[in-house]
Amino acid sequence: MEDKEYKMSWSKRVVVITISSILIIISTLIPVAYFSIKDGKGSLLIFIFLFTIALLITTYGYSPKKIVVNKNSIRIIKGIGEIIIPKNTIHSYRKLEKKEMAGTIRRAASGGLFGFFGKFSNPQIGKFNMYATRMYNLVLIKLKDGEQIVLSPDNLTEFFKDNVY
Repeated sequence: MEDKEYKMSWSKRVVVITISSILIIISTLIPVAYFSIKDGKGSLLIFIFLFTIALLITTYGYSPKKIVVNKNSIRIIKGIGEIIIPKNTIHSYRKLEKKEMAGTIRRAASGGLFGFFGKFSNPQIGKFNMYATRMYNLVLIKLKDGEQIVLSPDNLTEFFKDNVY
């Protein structure tokens, strides 16, 4: 099987959270810039601006972009780097029902800025790593070592049809 790519398009929720967050950051930086320049503290402004840009770039860099599947692995392509899941480490996979995501909390994760990614947990599934761009049409992959990974390929039916493991 050659590499097959699955897009990970942003949901409306991710678009709204991302745009809103960026607008809030910009609207916060404007008064900071004004008062920093007015008070002659331009170096503070430069630091805050660079820190904010670095934070946004880092968050974007960890966000999931697409999934690439071949006969040996499932690769989650991020802005910077990738996560490789060898197929021989997969115990099972299945579609997650919407109710199974109820009560999900972030342990160390992005909750919508450029997607949902990082460490999460909830009462139904337990602890899991998520690389998703929406909170519906999700796949739960259980690995033989007990790790659980949640993904959001755009075409869930095709993802399963192609027998990913």
